[in-house]
Amino acid sequence: MTRMAQFPLKSFLALTFTGAVWIGCPAPAYARRQQARPTPSEQPAPMLERINAETQALYEHVRPGLVRVQLPLPKWMEQLGQQDNPINRWPLDPQVRETLESQQGKLATGQMQTIITPTTEPSASTQPGDADQQRWQRTVVQRPDGTIELVAPNAAPDDGVIAAIIAPRSLGIIYDDQGHIVVPRYVEKETVDDQHPLTVFGLAGGAAVARFVGSDRQTNLTVLKLEKPIGKAAPFVGSRPTDGSLVMLLAQGGDAGRLVVWTRAQQEQGVIVGVDGNIAGFARYGQFLDARICKPVIDQLIAKGSVSRASLGVLVTEGEAPDGRMAMHVDRVKPGSAAEQAGIREGDYILSLSGSAVDDLPSFAAAISAQNGTTKIQILRGSELIELQADLRPTINSR
Repeated sequence: MTRMAQFPLKSFLALTFTGAVWIGCPAPAYARRQQARPTPSEQPAPMLERINAETQALYEHVRPGLVRVQLPLPKWMEQLGQQDNPINRWPLDPQVRETLESQQGKLATGQMQTIITPTTEPSASTQPGDADQQRWQRTVVQRPDGTIELVAPNAAPDDGVIAAIIAPRSLGIIYDDQGHIVVPRYVEKETVDDQHPLTVFGLAGGAAVARFVGSDRQTNLTVLKLEKPIGKAAPFVGSRPTDGSLVMLLAQGGDAGRLVVWTRAQQEQGVIVGVDGNIAGFARYGQFLDARICKPVIDQLIAKGSVSRASLGVLVTEGEAPDGRMAMHVDRVKPGSAAEQAGIREGDYILSLSGSAVDDLPSFAAAISAQNGTTKIQILRGSELIELQADLRPTINSR
């Protein structure tokens, strides 16, 4: 039995908060008569030590099911690398072209550079000089938070921090004993093939090659499969945390993590682990896709490489409902659709599908992928809470 099972983190946190409340109250008489407490250097901090131990136990519980995936460069980055490149844009002397191609060929795998040219179009006879090339050359740099910057030679981003010049990387979840991995990013099938497999590193050790299985743009999920086992399946069975609860947030790149108090509008990106040891889902800058609701999407990607969704027949956007909840605002209802037949109107707020909350677009896309047949839909119309039923039938990649 692990230490976490003996003394769950949430139980200890309750004791900690209880102690904090007591400290704020008037001290009892016997406490005032006691001698001054020793300084931290004279006495260890047992509560902090216990929090530290329980945090480590929680992380060790999920670490075998976590991997770091080196993703391919997205198409837009490849296109950026070719756009305005003098090799393609300017009529070059063969010797100059050969030199430039040789320099580009020296870039390590996963690196990319681009040439940014002035808006003034050069004449056909103009050859780029070394000074001009140095002036407009930029290196594509991925920051630790996953963002991309264009950095001039011998320069740094505004805050002076440069991450490795590599393709994007992402934390992934080992989904099952067959070696399927869920990555909370959309990977284009065209960027992964047998000649360019993806490298996967286990956070608990080990490395393996993974092959592309399928991806879904609407939920921003990709499924890969390991060629050999590393780690073990993660407890991917959680759901959206309750506001104010304590969770472990592991950064998208897998290179950082911390305990945070969960809020509905968490403006961070990463994997969320509950104090019960279960992986709750993926946070994405105010959106959240919980593990339970996205399982149908993952299972479909594993089974057939694509996702079939029921067609409700609505155009929706994220919005705050009159009661303060985030929901799907119905902008338009398609005539003759399942939504119109169910009685959904423009201006309604869709709160849930079959009991699953849909307060952002990825959650809506995930929830509707599991529907086939009569489906309960909860909506808010003005201040009136209404339950409707719609007959939903799956169609390929539709909303």
